[in-house]
Amino acid sequence: MKDIKLKHITSGRNGHIICLGNGTRNCFTQLRDAKAFLAETNRFLTLRLHDLHSKYVQLWNAYQTNFFYFDSQRDKENNAFLVELEIVNLLENCKRSLDLSIQRCGYINANYLTFTHFFNVSDCLEEAVRLISSRYKDRNATSEIYQMDLLITAMYIIRKQINDYGKFKETKHFRVPTHISELREWEPDLSNLLIEAA
Repeated sequence: MKDIKLKHITSGRNGHIICLGNGTRNCFTQLRDAKAFLAETNRFLTLRLHDLHSKYVQLWNAYQTNFFYFDSQRDKENNAFLVELEIVNLLENCKRSLDLSIQRCGYINANYLTFTHFFNVSDCLEEAVRLISSRYKDRNATSEIYQMDLLITAMYIIRKQINDYGKFKETKHFRVPTHISELREWEPDLSNLLIEAA
């Protein structure tokens, strides 16, 4: 079964630390507690993976349902063609990020990058929802627009759950950009993780 299996715990004289890509730095005095937290994190992320994949499938179906409403004139001057091209690119980006979150969850920086992939999926799905909604609006399909509104609400809830995970009173934070998908040519700053590993 496809799931998330993060493995990285940084151990030092100050205890055992698990840094996550939503900006949390979780410290434990006992290795057993750190492993328990990592196991819970894996369970949480696997559930969010299922959530995101489910929304991806719903959106892919919505795109296919609207397939014939896009214009058949495939030229760069055609707005409907450009909208369809953007939707396809966003859905492909979602699929790629979902796959990478699973394939690379054992990497040393996966604690960080898995969250980055999930945020990227969430942002791309939300943008695709807005574009598909524009096609429904052109056809005055109010019921379908409401379905897209529900998808955006669900994406907001999933993103908030991922963003808030592990943020307790005793949790320290390192800086993470709030909207990574808005930045071009962005790479994560892993210097805080590397310092802890030293």
